[in-house]
Amino acid sequence: MIPRIYADENDKTQDGCYMLDIAGSLRDIERYKSELQPGMRVLFNVQDEFEVEGTLSYDTVSKIWLGLPDYSTIRDL
Repeated sequence: MIPRIYADENDKTQDGCYMLDIAGSLRDIERYKSELQPGMRVLFNVQDEFEVEGTLSYDTVSKIWLGLPDYSTIRDL
């Protein structure tokens, strides 16, 4: 089963990655922390409005997970 992580459409980097450092994201990351790794495909639940698949990365400078959405996979909830 693909991990599902909460994301906020308004909290993204300049290059379009979700910044997964908000409470909902951190809760989900904690749930899956033993499974998560950079490059992994996950499902982002964006503010309970839509879901989109994407790829995880980890910013070692900021020490936060980032998620690059693949909008070709978007699905309204």
